[in-house]
Amino acid sequence: MERMLLEQEKESFFRKSGRLASYHKNLFFGLAYFHANLEGRKKYGTLGWHVPYKFDFSDFEVSNAQLTQVMKHNSGDLLAALDMLKYFYANINYAGKLQRVEDQVTVNAILADLFNEKVSFAAELPADHDASHYGFPADNADFLGFLDRSVPVRDPYQVFGFNWNVESSLLKK
Repeated sequence: MERMLLEQEKESFFRKSGRLASYHKNLFFGLAYFHANLEGRKKYGTLGWHVPYKFDFSDFEVSNAQLTQVMKHNSGDLLAALDMLKYFYANINYAGKLQRVEDQVTVNAILADLFNEKVSFAAELPADHDASHYGFPADNADFLGFLDRSVPVRDPYQVFGFNWNVESSLLKK
């Protein structure tokens, strides 16, 4: 029953975007992967971030509210909307906590992987750990089932842009 209610809520959430529902879904998943990636990098210490940052759920909530507003009021220039959202996320919402230029470059690189034409306009995408994601579900997919099948219990180091040496160092600790 709870799963069915969540699916109905998901349908109404994206339906508000009208003809842009598929685009909205992909951007929402991109935002979720982005936030999770920023959080997940913490476990790598100074290799993940030069300074330990406290990204929290409110950063995600504000970003999602902006995404929802852009989807509701978009007149059709989707690439401009994509650029605007990337600017908000990288330079306002999350950047307020960043203290190092190197970390800002990392945030921009992760956003470039997750917010681009290929990802945003695809109907469904398989996982691509080198592009920081576990895949994007089809529009009519069971999202919770998709996440259960796609997202592993332990994130692979490639999702964060690292190589085996970094993972090996983490495992030794």
